[in-house]
Amino acid sequence: MPQTITVADFPDQTGNTEAVARSNLLAVSADVLIEVVYEESAAPVGEVVSQDNTAIAIEEAGGPVGSHGVQITLHVSEVVSVVPDIVGQSVTAGKSLLHAAQLIGGTITFVVDPDNVYVITAQDPPPNDEVLPGSAVNYTVNVAGVVVLASSRGSRRRH
Repeated sequence: MPQTITVADFPDQTGNTEAVARSNLLAVSADVLIEVVYEESAAPVGEVVSQDNTAIAIEEAGGPVGSHGVQITLHVSEVVSVVPDIVGQSVTAGKSLLHAAQLIGGTITFVVDPDNVYVITAQDPPPNDEVLPGSAVNYTVNVAGVVVLASSRGSRRRH
């Protein structure tokens, strides 16, 4: 007769990496259904921040009708991007650094300064902040003279 496994047989994996948690849970029973939910957290990337153990009917997971098992949901700290330092870079180099970090350029503010033309002089968020991939980084760029921008109606305005 097979041994009955219950939710209490699965130890809490909070603080372990996802890989270690999976290994530990599968060591208890190879029949455990493991679901992973990634979420933003202050914990190190890839660390299990909480765990939910649930008794389930196996037929819900494609198993034999009438059998029961355990589903473990691991809540794992989400992958983040580290904001690069783009201050002092040309616009082209700054965009390349953002792209490499899986980030995008956000709002660009232009400041008239004939020295260091097309150089990034400020950014937000600051370097080394951890943000979600795809987040925008706003920055300020020096330009040589009057900035002319097209409005949403197609007319041109001087700033």
